[in-house]
Amino acid sequence: MGFIDKVKGFFSDEVSENGKVDEEIEKEVINLENLPQVLDRKKKEVDKLIQGKDEEIHGEMFDVLNKLEGDLNVLSNVDLADKKANERLKQMSDLGRRDYLVSVNALLEILRNKENGINDLYAEMNKFMETSVKSYHKATLLIGKEMGVVFKDIGEIKRILEEFSKNNADLFSKKENINDLLSIYDRKLQNEEEKSKILEEVEDAKKISKNYESDLSKIDNEIKVAESDVEYKKEKEYRSNKEKKEIELTSIQAEINGLLDGRILEKYVYLEKDTENGKIAKGYVEDSVSKLISDENLQIMNVLNDIKNKVRNNVLNVKEPDKIIKKIDIPKNVFLEFRSNVLQLNKEIEEIDRETKSLQSKLPDIPKILREKVRIEDKIKENSKNVAFLNKKHKENEEMISNFNSKLVSMIDEIR
Repeated sequence: MGFIDKVKGFFSDEVSENGKVDEEIEKEVINLENLPQVLDRKKKEVDKLIQGKDEEIHGEMFDVLNKLEGDLNVLSNVDLADKKANERLKQMSDLGRRDYLVSVNALLEILRNKENGINDLYAEMNKFMETSVKSYHKATLLIGKEMGVVFKDIGEIKRILEEFSKNNADLFSKKENINDLLSIYDRKLQNEEEKSKILEEVEDAKKISKNYESDLSKIDNEIKVAESDVEYKKEKEYRSNKEKKEIELTSIQAEINGLLDGRILEKYVYLEKDTENGKIAKGYVEDSVSKLISDENLQIMNVLNDIKNKVRNNVLNVKEPDKIIKKIDIPKNVFLEFRSNVLQLNKEIEEIDRETKSLQSKLPDIPKILREKVRIEDKIKENSKNVAFLNKKHKENEEMISNFNSKLVSMIDEIR
């Protein structure tokens, strides 16, 4: 049986004037579009019947309430002075009576109020029965007959309410289920509205992604055009050559550092830190290539000779002194060659820098274009995450709508 058929089944039973559900089938076209209107009409019909039942229950209780009011007057006038009991017991019983009278009179006021329906009256009666137990037992310590009469009146009212509730259970159940169905249908509509909004957001996000993809394609074309530019190719070649020269410089520095034992130089700097030789040695320790350029007279040779003398005379203590002396016994022409190569490389690098600088104004701003590309790619990733989140949200919403439909069908089955 489909959802619409089940809804039809729910409304095929009409509520009669006595609050019972008749078996007569009402032929009515019901669909999801008119379901809330049909539910609203049915609710009004049931509410009207319940209103009549509320008036009926107040009429049925009228005589009993009048009797209860009279019996309460009798109870309040009972004189405990004549009772054979000690004062403490009399006080306790009187206190219980007064508390009980307050509770019963409050209940009586609620029961007489015709704005209160059967459900309200029944709930208040149950509440009274729970909260008045202690005061009732205290009062009955010395007041038995009159309390019994009042209790019997209340019991009769409770019986009327219970019997009335039982006899009209189908009617009240009908109202409750209609209200539940309306509530569920309303939440279903809210989720369907949310679904539409989510789908709109998904479409908007897809459009944004499409625009970003278009922008990215344009940027890729800009990069291709820029990279094919003659001046850019020259600049790229200059950069490549400069990198090669810098690698050569690094290689020379590694060779110099390999010849000059760094640990020996550091020990020497510590001994000669305030001397000219110490300062020269420190320069080679910190940056051998830079110091070699500035060391026009190759004073490093004096430093190495001084180190050899100090090692021979044990002023500079080292392991395997002969090996150290042999290692740092470097010919001057080695440093001359290193220095010549370094100066030549620096000259070539400076020339490359000048040529590159002269091209700057003519070059396309590829770094700027690449930064823009990265920015757009980040936006695409961010937007993709947003689309994934919205799709997940949409799926969850679909499941909720399906659950609401299942609940509607389930509830209709339960009350048929």
